[in-house]
Amino acid sequence: MERSVNSANRVLIIANLHKTNAGAMALEVERFFRCQGWEASTFSFEGNPRSGVGYEGYRLIVSLGGDGTLLYVARQAAALGIPVLPINLGTLGFIAANKTNSWRSAFEAWLEGELLPSARIMLDIQAERNQEILGRFVALNDGVVSSQGISKMIRLCLNVNDDCFGFYRVDVAIDETRRSGAMLTVDGQETLTLQQGDVVRFKRSEKDAMLVVPPENMFFQALRTKLGWSGDGHA
Repeated sequence: MERSVNSANRVLIIANLHKTNAGAMALEVERFFRCQGWEASTFSFEGNPRSGVGYEGYRLIVSLGGDGTLLYVARQAAALGIPVLPINLGTLGFIAANKTNSWRSAFEAWLEGELLPSARIMLDIQAERNQEILGRFVALNDGVVSSQGISKMIRLCLNVNDDCFGFYRVDVAIDETRRSGAMLTVDGQETLTLQQGDVVRFKRSEKDAMLVVPPENMFFQALRTKLGWSGDGHA
């Protein structure tokens, strides 16, 4: 039996249909929230979800997929301060750590105020050429500058708060489909080709991503528990 809908309780479910059973799981999640008295909407996608959907007006976003789906969702939700409940339908799930049999308890604990969302730092990344902006990106995971040349090395100038820390020749990950220059990759999804002299600036975003994940479900915390790590470097 469905409860009466509270207009303040709106949830948006983002489902990556490339994941096994994502469509069926989206229906299950939507039914659950409707039974809890929430207004639930679902946006499903296959491939590139760039057209997307507006996040405004929702109290909670549910990410149905793997870490890649969560990275896509978190970038938009963080800007609006909306928490994300990730449900892992992928393989390992480093950050999309709620499983299909545990997400309900995570949601209920968050709703009752017993579980505070985990704040994850977001990065603002800006690429410039000749003092003109090539692109702006927001990342939850990382921004990587990788070589495209045969030498498989690039020369980086590291600046912090406009102070030069020096120049470095570094080995980096290679994209063998390219022949020259370098590439900026954001969260493993968005890419931008760079040239010599281009500048890439990284800074912490004003808003963090807020993930509804119990500490014991987080990958590295679970790994520490299984291995008996004490936190001081000793088992």
